[in-house]
Parts: sequence; C-alpha cells; structure tokens
Amino acid sequence: VSCIFLFCDIRQFTDATECLQEEVFVFTNKIAAVVHSICASYDGSANKNVGDAFLMSWLLDSPKLNRASGDQDDFGIGSSISAHGFGSDELTARNNEADKALLSVVQICVALYHEKFFLESMSKNAHDKLLAKIAKRKGTVVQMGFGLHAGKAVQGALGSQRKLDATYVGENVDRAE
Repeated sequence: VSCIFLFCDIRQFTDATECLQEEVFVFTNKIAAVVHSICASYDGSANKNVGDAFLMSWLLDSPKLNRASGDQDDFGIGSSISAHGFGSDELTARNNEADKALLSVVQICVALYHEKFFLESMSKNAHDKLLAKIAKRKGTVVQMGFGLHAGKAVQGALGSQRKLDATYVGENVDRAE
C-alpha cells in the first residue's frame, strides 16, 4: 500500500511520567485526541499509539489506477511524490495528501501551543510538579517531534490470537520515525 506516514511523539515524556504518575494516561490521551482529530480532519487515519508516540497515515493512489480511471486534480494533472523502496515506484496524491499531512503537523503544533486543556483535569499536585519540572525548558508545555515520509509499506495484522493489531511495516514507515 502507498501512504504518507506521520510519526509524532511527545518529547521529554519521561519527565511527564515522573510528575504525573497515574494521571499520565489522561495527559497522553488528551494529546492523542488532538493528534487524531486534527489528522482525521485532513483525511488522515490513526494507525497506532505506542506509549507517547502516534502513527498516522494518508492513503495514496497508485499512478496506474489514476491513469486507468483518468482521474486528475482540479488543474487537470496528478500530483506525484517520488519515493524510494519497493521498486522506487512513483506515488500519486490525487487529493493533496502531502499538503494535508503537513497541515496536520502545523495544526497540531498550533493547537498544543494555544490550548492548555490537557492541564485542566490534572490534580493541583501533578499540575504543579509538571510545571516545576519543565520551568527551565524553553518552549511550550507539550513539545512534540514529527517525522513525515511517503512510500510503500505492507499493511497487515501483527500479533497473536490474544492480541492483534492492524499496522504498516516497512522501510518507509521506519523512515517517518
């Protein structure tokens, strides 16, 4: 499958974990809600959450499918993204998926900079500990790292009968990390 992959993670998460203890789940889930909802608003899909990291994806079209159906963008052309791996096939984004993925990153940064809702439900003790821990650090309360990469990957399920997760695997997913 051809996708744009976005990995994002909460920076200095260990500091938050030490300060928040059990409340770290509420904190992380509120941040996940921002990431997931913004990406969904730009036609992205949440794939998996791993601790403080989130994998999002935007499905791309195969150029062969575009040529066969004759689909083009509003300007009569198809957007293409060059990628390496799995035969270095050209990837086609008919609906501005690359722009949408990048806009998602920008919107996430803006939302986490201007909104402090993730602090509101914390106990006063946890709130004060977190702010004291990060007081010497420059920047916002929540800082995130982002990686975007486009390419092909294998889509499937990993796990066992007891725990099964749908995900993507491959070099291009790793490069987004």
